[in-house]
Amino acid sequence: MNPHKEVILSLSAPFRDKIDIHRLRFGEPGTGPHIGIVAGLHGNEIGGVCAVNQLVSKLRQGTLVGCVDVYPCVNRMGLDESSKVNPLDHRDINRWFPGHPEGSASERIAYAVFEALEPCDWVLSVHTGAEHISDMVQVRCLKENIDSIQRSGAPLVWKRDDLDGRVSLLGQCQARGQSVLYLTGGSGHRLDADIVQSMQEVIWRWLNALGSVQDVVSPKKPDIIFEGNMTEIRSQCGGLFVPMVKPNQVVRRGMALGRIQDVVGGDLLETFEAPCEARITSVRQNPIVYPQELVLRLIPDIQITH
Repeated sequence: MNPHKEVILSLSAPFRDKIDIHRLRFGEPGTGPHIGIVAGLHGNEIGGVCAVNQLVSKLRQGTLVGCVDVYPCVNRMGLDESSKVNPLDHRDINRWFPGHPEGSASERIAYAVFEALEPCDWVLSVHTGAEHISDMVQVRCLKENIDSIQRSGAPLVWKRDDLDGRVSLLGQCQARGQSVLYLTGGSGHRLDADIVQSMQEVIWRWLNALGSVQDVVSPKKPDIIFEGNMTEIRSQCGGLFVPMVKPNQVVRRGMALGRIQDVVGGDLLETFEAPCEARITSVRQNPIVYPQELVLRLIPDIQITH
């Protein structure tokens, strides 16, 4: 099935051709579930963009019920410059919803995307972890929407009261009555083929569970379902952080997780040990740290629902 490709907004830009924000529409509205999938709100999150484009390739070959609208890259200028914010006005597009048709470039982009998504029953926002942190692949969902993701095979499902803040895309979609999900994994500025594949498979299984795609795919339970606050480990001093674990790794109490060394001379300044049996969910990637910076997140095993 070939999608209907449409430009929902075209912006002029200095020193280059105009910037077009595209929507790829598979299927027809009103014939079944209507799903909106948005990627590339942050230009440095290339993994999410690649996962969604992999999904587009599968949708071209699949059998669809209803309508799936895909926005493969909202912050196109940011992607070109590997920038989280929109270089046209130096704003984070995901913090300017519902946007304004006569506002700044980011406000106009937010407005166009938000208006285009209005008919959708579900809105999925696809991201990548921050550039200084690597996250295990995870779906963040509201507690009332947990059933929708139960057959997705997500490595981690995190039930939350709030997904992304009131002025985000999902916050505003939720406010007008739409069901919302947040998918992320990996790290900004980096492309991990295994993580991209995992994210694409989670979306595909989710669409299959909703009845949007008809595919002979075996439902798969999430590896972990978690509710609450993750345990954060922060540095007590500044220096060079050397991790000794990876996201999704299971650790035992007392196991070494990482260390901080002096940038000048390499003297050992601080060590980190697992406070209990746990699953690592995030590991800092930028090695230069200052006091009280996040270096690790983990879920104690006692809080994990398998």
